[in-house]
Amino acid sequence: MIVTLFFWPAVALSVLVAIAGAILRKTTPLLVAAGLVLPASAYLAATPRFEVWGLFPVGVYLLAAGAIRWLDGLAGRTTSLSLIACNTWFFSDLAAEIFSHSLNP
Repeated sequence: MIVTLFFWPAVALSVLVAIAGAILRKTTPLLVAAGLVLPASAYLAATPRFEVWGLFPVGVYLLAAGAIRWLDGLAGRTTSLSLIACNTWFFSDLAAEIFSHSLNP
């Protein structure tokens, strides 16, 4: 319960910061977004169900920053927004799975 209270606001903020960074075509907000989601990703990576997949969101934000840096113009922005959309889907699916189960079985 405590983990949920701390990690979900950071995850939501990281998505917003990443979208702003992709729209503005700046890599720094994407790196900040990766830093915001790192504790939640490390927690997920420590669970047996997610293992390596828990580090997926951090890698996606770093790839999005690389896309902004290496690709010019619209291609970089579109690629980074697509990667952020994948990350958003990952977190929304995870949240739906977690919140669909009752806390008191």
